[in-house]
Amino acid sequence: MRPLGGLALALVFGASLLHAHSGPDGPPPAPVGFEPARCGERHQRLFQGDFDQFWSYVERHGWGGVGEFAWSVPQGADEPEADWRARAKECFLEVERRNHHWTEPLGLYTLGYFLWHGGVVFGFERDPTKQPGVRERGYRMLLKARQVGFEKADYALVGVHFSMIRAIDTAALRHSRAAGAEHPPPPPAWWPSNERLLQDLNAMGSRGIAAAYLSLSAIYRERWLMAEYFGVDHMGRKAERPDPALKRAYQTYDHWYETVRARQNLPPAAPSPRP
Repeated sequence: MRPLGGLALALVFGASLLHAHSGPDGPPPAPVGFEPARCGERHQRLFQGDFDQFWSYVERHGWGGVGEFAWSVPQGADEPEADWRARAKECFLEVERRNHHWTEPLGLYTLGYFLWHGGVVFGFERDPTKQPGVRERGYRMLLKARQVGFEKADYALVGVHFSMIRAIDTAALRHSRAAGAEHPPPPPAWWPSNERLLQDLNAMGSRGIAAAYLSLSAIYRERWLMAEYFGVDHMGRKAERPDPALKRAYQTYDHWYETVRARQNLPPAAPSPRP
C-alpha cells in the first residue's frame, strides 16, 4: 500500500469541489428587527474581525469549543428559549456577514474554521433556497486557503475530512442496527465521496502532514472494529469477520505516521489551530 497522489491531487480535489459549487456563496441577510448589539461581548469582537479571544478559547478547548463559543450569546431574563436560540443563530451568521469581504488566506482560514465547526451545533447544511449553507461556505473557504498554500488550512482539512468519513461510516453502522430502515441517511450532496476523502488524506500525508496518516490509521482501525464487534462493514453490510486488509492498512498508516513524525521531530500532540 502506497500513498496516493500529492500536491497535484489535493489541488485538483479542491478546484473540482469549488467548481462544482460555484453558485451564490454569501450569507443570507439578517431578518428585520435583528439587533447585533444584543449578541454579547464575544460576538462583538468577532464582528470587528478580532478573533484573538476565539483562538485562545479553541486552543484550550479544541475544535469542539467552537460550538460553545458560537452559542455564547447572553439570554435575556424573560427571553423565551426558542427566541434566544433563533437570535443566537443570527449572531453566529452575523459574524460571517461582517467578515464576508475577506479574501486573503488568513481571513479565509479563520472564518472558514469558525463557520465549519460552529455550524455543527446549529445544524446548518443548506438554506431553504438551495444555496450553499453556512458549513458548505466555511468548507469552501478552507479549501481556498489551502489552494494558495496556507499551511494551517491543511491541518484543519485533515480534521474536517476525517470527521466527514466518520460521519458516513457511522451512518452506515446505525442503519445496519435500525429496524425497518431501508437505506442509511445520505451525507449532504456537496460532501465529497468517501473514496475522494481518503485519497485527499493520503495526498496530505504524502506531503509530510503526519496527522493525515494518523487519521487514516484511525479510520481503518474503526472499520476493523465495526466488523469485529458489530458484524458489519463500513457500508453497513453484514460481515462475518473483519477484512484482514483493514488491519494491514491501519498498521501501515501507524508506521507512516510515526516515521513522518520522527523525521520532522514533531510532538505527538496536534498543533495549535491558531494561525
